[in-house]
Order: sequence, then structure tokens, then C-alpha cells
Amino acid sequence: MPPATATSRSSPPSATARTARRPTCPSARARRCRSGCARSWAPWGWPTPRRTPRTPPELNSIPPTLGGGNIDIRLLGPDSAFYLPVRAEGALFHVGDPHLAMGDGEVTLTALEGSLRATFRLTVCRPGEGTAPSVAFGYPFGETPDAWVPIGLSDPDGSTGGQGTDLDVAMRRAVVNALDFLQDDRGMDRATAYAYLSAAADFAVSQVVDRTVGVHGVIPKAHFRS
Repeated sequence: MPPATATSRSSPPSATARTARRPTCPSARARRCRSGCARSWAPWGWPTPRRTPRTPPELNSIPPTLGGGNIDIRLLGPDSAFYLPVRAEGALFHVGDPHLAMGDGEVTLTALEGSLRATFRLTVCRPGEGTAPSVAFGYPFGETPDAWVPIGLSDPDGSTGGQGTDLDVAMRRAVVNALDFLQDDRGMDRATAYAYLSAAADFAVSQVVDRTVGVHGVIPKAHFRS
């Protein structure tokens, strides 16, 4: 897992590159239309719009993805921890879309949105250190003072190959992540963990409005205190 902070430096252009003038092509030109948008003009004079490159799916903050995005789980408030896999070297941190109130499911486009100032503590967790649930190195995972919160998403790679909105898929993934956590981090055999989740854990719909839908589990820590 690469460190969460890194810098990349690019070499400055050569003096020749900085001082060279771009040649003028007599057969093509650029104009700015009255509304302010830039257009390129073909040699015969017809305007063709310039295509803007698509945002990579994991940089899109509208749907939830493996790298974060719009996870929207109401339990993740003050004093909670949210684990995210580091998906790129030199990854940075951005947070937004705070809610003053939101129910499980978030069934409309917005919850009670608000403008908040929050303080976050960022910790780089590496495999084998025991500082993060093992499942969190490949999938988002939540934790509150009272519970562990495994997460499942219907289509965690964003819009790559289409956008899945099947809650069954999200539910299965949340259960599998919960099983992996109980087996690998809490020492349960998988069959016992499966029975435990059915009898004593809760699963809820996180949200259904962010294109990719989500389900999260709630595993009470009190069940594991000796």
C-alpha cells in the first residue's frame, strides 16, 4: 500500500521549449463564441466543439467508489473512523458534502445539507501493523466507538463498464466483507461468523441516490468484550 502522501516533480521545459514560438497554421484557427466557449474551426470554416476528457471514474465524487466518494453512511460522524484504500501514489485527501441530518437510505437527492468545519486526523495504515481492519486495504470500512461498519457497494468502480444499482449486489458484498473481517481480524471460523451475522448484526441501506447504491453492516463491539 503506497504512502498517502507523496510528491511528484516534473522536469522544467528546456530553454528551447520555453522560447520557441508555436508555428501558425493557415488552414485552422480557434475562435471564441459570444457565450465565451472555445471552439476549433476546421479549414472549411465549420465550428467543431472541443471535447473535454472524461473524469476518471474513481475521481468522480458523485458515486461511492473503492477510493471513497459519496459513501453517505449516517453513522460516520464525530469520533468515527473511516478507512480507505490508497488507490494512487501521492494520494491526497478531500472531504465535502456534510449533512446536518440524514436517515439510513437517503432516498432523495439531498439530505439536510450543511456548511460545516471539521477536524480530521489522517493516519497511514500499512498491512501487518494491526492498525486497520484487513479488509480495509481493499475496500472502504467504517468504525464507530461502539461498532464496526463493513460496507458493500453495488458498483465500486464507478461508471466503468456501466453503473450497477442492484441492492442485492451491495448486500452480498457487505456480508462478504463482514465475514472476512470476523474471520481474519476477530478469529471466528467462517460458518460461525455467518450464523452470528444473521442472528446478531444489523444491515441497513446506506443510500440509494448516488448512482452506485450502498449497504452497510453494524457489528456491535460489546458482543466481543470479555
